[in-house]
Amino acid sequence: MDKAELRFSDVDDTHVQDYNVELKSDSPVGLQNLRLRVGEEKASIVASLQEIDRTYQSSSEGRYRRTTKGFVFYNEQDPFERITVTRSCPYKCTFCSIPKGRGEFTSIALSSVLSKAREAVDQGKYHIVLLGDEVGNYRSPDGDADFPTLIENILSLSPRVELSIRYIEPKPFQKYYSNILNWSADGRIRLLYLSVQSGSHNVLRKMKRGYKLDRLNKQLAHIRSSTSVVLYGNWLIGFPSESEKDFDETVSLVRSLNFHINVVIPFSAREGTPAYEMDEQVSPETIDDRVKRLTEVVAEMKCNDMREALASVEASVSDDIIKRIRLAERSQYANDQEESEPARVMGNLIEVKIL
Repeated sequence: MDKAELRFSDVDDTHVQDYNVELKSDSPVGLQNLRLRVGEEKASIVASLQEIDRTYQSSSEGRYRRTTKGFVFYNEQDPFERITVTRSCPYKCTFCSIPKGRGEFTSIALSSVLSKAREAVDQGKYHIVLLGDEVGNYRSPDGDADFPTLIENILSLSPRVELSIRYIEPKPFQKYYSNILNWSADGRIRLLYLSVQSGSHNVLRKMKRGYKLDRLNKQLAHIRSSTSVVLYGNWLIGFPSESEKDFDETVSLVRSLNFHINVVIPFSAREGTPAYEMDEQVSPETIDDRVKRLTEVVAEMKCNDMREALASVEASVSDDIIKRIRLAERSQYANDQEESEPARVMGNLIEVKIL
């Protein structure tokens, strides 16, 4: 096994989310484990949705699990395999210290990835999660396989294989959009974790993100409306010089894209990055206010999505569960701030101190 791959996956397992905590049944022990993994509020919501589905013959619990942070990569009812395919990132965003900390962008040999994927399929694991700081720039060490080749080879292992991609940047997403759309339309892509970061061209330029939002918006909107792919993204709020207008543009784009899962992250300057030295740093109070306002927008979007799954449920029942879903989404920001080192979400990447 590639040494870099092993260390990255070990860190991801240990620090990003507690993968060792599993819910294998609805027993008291299982529910307790679920509370540890996603929190009391979300665990309680799942229990209530299970009861609603039994009573009304609906499928609200599945919808909630499929589109809620904390569940999507860890579904005990659907075995999956995680495979690390890249390490570090080829981009030099002004806020991110990952390239400096992780070193040169590298990809795992295609043969190694396929060996693990084939083993997973043989074990009955047809959901494969491709991990990397940036998966879309995959290029095998021998140079013979790029991102589409990687995906096609894995999908060819079985017609039942479905992929989740964590993470892909907007640039390679746009480069390979036709491929991604075709895979998505065929039901072979389950989830795309793609971080747009801001809805402001001014902020994106200073971040050195370098993509056109109008085109990206149309492409993502098409995937959202015409496929079953779950779209998962991050929004970095309070980047230096971000004005109220810039923030409003981000809120507008968040609403327009209507991702299933949105993670709102307050900007925190990392020493040694260009953003650390930039003028016009936004005050912590302003950042906190904007994060809370966008979180409120995201919470309402989540409620609107779940209302569809609860359309056949008695109004008094659905209103109560929607209220609790809104509260759980609102509290997400506060919960995220309580996460301690060594793992810290940093934009579209996971910044980890590797000992």
